[in-house]
Amino acid sequence: MLNKKITGVFSAVLIFTVLTQTMSILRTTLLAKYFGTSSMMDAFNLANLIMIAIVNIGGASIPVVIIPFLAKIKENRDEDKKEALNSYVITIMMVSLTVLLITYSLGFISMNYFHWKENHLFYYMTYLLTFIMGIGQIFRMYSWLQTSYLEFQGRFIWVKFAGLVAIVLNYLFILFRAPELTIYQVAISVSCSFLIESLLLVWGNRKWDYKFKFKFNFRSTEYRNLLKLTLPSIVGASIYQLTILVPSTLGSYFGVGYVSTMTYANQIMSIFQMLIITNLLSMIYPNLSRSFALSLQTGKEKFVQYIKLFNLIVIPVVVGLIVLGHEIIAILFERGSFGSESSARVFEFLFFLALALPFTVFKEMVFRIFYSIKDTVTPVKIGVISVVFQISFLFLGAFKLGVISLMVSPLITAMFSATLAAFSLYKKVSFRQELWQITKSQAKIIGNALIMGGVIYLFKTFFTLPLILDIITCTVLGMVSYAALIFLTDYRTIKQFLKKNHEEKGRLM
Repeated sequence: MLNKKITGVFSAVLIFTVLTQTMSILRTTLLAKYFGTSSMMDAFNLANLIMIAIVNIGGASIPVVIIPFLAKIKENRDEDKKEALNSYVITIMMVSLTVLLITYSLGFISMNYFHWKENHLFYYMTYLLTFIMGIGQIFRMYSWLQTSYLEFQGRFIWVKFAGLVAIVLNYLFILFRAPELTIYQVAISVSCSFLIESLLLVWGNRKWDYKFKFKFNFRSTEYRNLLKLTLPSIVGASIYQLTILVPSTLGSYFGVGYVSTMTYANQIMSIFQMLIITNLLSMIYPNLSRSFALSLQTGKEKFVQYIKLFNLIVIPVVVGLIVLGHEIIAILFERGSFGSESSARVFEFLFFLALALPFTVFKEMVFRIFYSIKDTVTPVKIGVISVVFQISFLFLGAFKLGVISLMVSPLITAMFSATLAAFSLYKKVSFRQELWQITKSQAKIIGNALIMGGVIYLFKTFFTLPLILDIITCTVLGMVSYAALIFLTDYRTIKQFLKKNHEEKGRLM
C-alpha cells in the first residue's frame, strides 16, 4: 500500500514537473519573440543570474539543513529547538538581504560615478533589473522555507502545484500584454510570480503546528550547530553559482546577444537534464547506496550496470540534439525578433553543451559513489578544483580564443571534472577493471548513436517536411533505428539488467 502511495505521489510530481518545464519554455519562447537576443534581453538575463547567484548561496542551504532539524522538533516538541530554528532562518534571510543591499549600494555608487545612464546603458539597465528581480528572489527564498515545511509533511504535490500556478499566471500575463510590455515590466511580473508562489505555499502550511516567528536566541547551541551544518552547503552552492555566473558575465563583454544566447541554450539543455538525468539519478541513487552498503564489489557491479544504462539513454540524446538542434531551436524560438542568425548562434552553444552531457553524467554518478561510501569531502574538492580550472580557462581563453572560449568551456570543464573524478575513484576504491568495461561499452553505444544520427541526417537530406512534422518523424525514426541497433549489438547488456532488477525485486518481496 505504501509503495502504491509513493508511486502515485512520484507520478503526480513528475507530471507537475513536466508541465512547469513546458510553461517555462513557453515563457522563454514569448520573450525570445519580442526581445530576441537584444541588449535588453541580455540585461534581463544577466540581472536574473546575478540575483539568483546571490540569494541561492545562502538560500540553497535552507531545505538541506532545516528538514532533518524539523524531525527533532516533531519528536521532542522542544520550544528551544523552535527558537533555534527561528534564529537560523532569520540569520540566513538577513545575511542574504544584507548582501543584496550591499550589491544595490555598490551598483548605485557605480551608476552615478561612471554615469551609466549616459555612457553605459547596458549596465544601467542591468542595475535597475537587478533591483527589481532581487525583490522577487527574497520572496523565492521565503518559498524555500515554506517548501521545507511542506516536504517534511510529505506534501510534495502542493509544492509543485504552487510553482505551476505561479508560472502559468506569469505566462498568461506576458502572453496577453507582451506587445505593450517593457523589459522592466516583464521583470516585475516575474518577481510577482515568486510572490504568488510564496503566498500559495504559506496557505498550504496554514494548519501546521510550527509557525515562523521573529523570535531568536543567537547563543543557542542548536543554533550554532545549524550554522556549522550550513557551511558545506554554502561552499557547494557558491561553487555551482560561480560556474553559471562567470561565463554569463564574460558573455556581456563580447557584445550584444551572448548572454541571452547562452540562456536559451541552457534552457533547452535543462529540459533533458531535468526530465532524464535528474529523475534517473534520484531513482538509482538509493539502490546504488544499498549495493555499496552490502559490499564494495556489489557496489562496483551496480555502478557499471547503471552507467551503461545512462550511456544507452544519454549518448543518443546528445547525437539527436546535434542532428536536430537547428530544427528544435527554430520551432521553440525563431519568430519575431529572434531570427535565423540568432538560431545559428544558439546552436553553436547548444552543440558543446550537448557534448558535455555524458561527462557530467559520469561525474555525477561517481559523486554518488563517494556519497555512498560516506565521503563528502572528495566531491567538494573536485568541485573547487573544477571551478578554478573553468575560471582560469575562461579568462585566459577570452584573450586568446575570444567568444569560442565561452562555447567550449562547458565541454572542457566537464571533461576535466570527469577525468578528475575517475582518477579520484581509482585511487579510492581501485576501479581499473570497471572503468575499462565502461569504456568498451561506451564505444559500442557511441557507434550505434552515430549510425542513428546518420540515418536521421540522410532522411532530412532527401525528404522535406513541415518543421514540426520533420522533428517528430526524425525523432521516431531515430528511436526505432537506435532500438534496432541496440537489440542487434547490445541485447545481452539489457537482458542482464532486466534479469538483475527482477531478482532484486524478488528478494525485496
